[in-house]
Amino acid sequence: MSDPNRPSGAERDAAFAAVLREFVDGLPQRLLVLRTALEGLARGEQGDLLETLHVRAHSLKGTAAAFGALEVSACARAVEDRAHRWVRGGAVRRDELPAARDELRRLEQAAAAYAAGAFPGGSR
Repeated sequence: MSDPNRPSGAERDAAFAAVLREFVDGLPQRLLVLRTALEGLARGEQGDLLETLHVRAHSLKGTAAAFGALEVSACARAVEDRAHRWVRGGAVRRDELPAARDELRRLEQAAAAYAAGAFPGGSR
């Protein structure tokens, strides 16, 4: 006997699709925050930019993994790891900025590829 309080498979699929849509639609804003933080750090700006870069990359890493966006997660981890090293060292290593930009560029490319394939058949 089915439980009337338990959602059907179709209802669960629709709920997941809605949450996935929210994640995919939010990727550009998440990436903009990371890009803005990194570029601010490159200009020598102070404040919470380093913490923002670290925490937001960490958050994206985990969220992306939950949605099966494994390449996005791996690229976000690279950004997170570098930011974490900078946090531990107390400063941005200016000689590492080109590599950090490359990591962020790879993250942006991975996110674009994931978003393009997230809704096969245009079921967005």
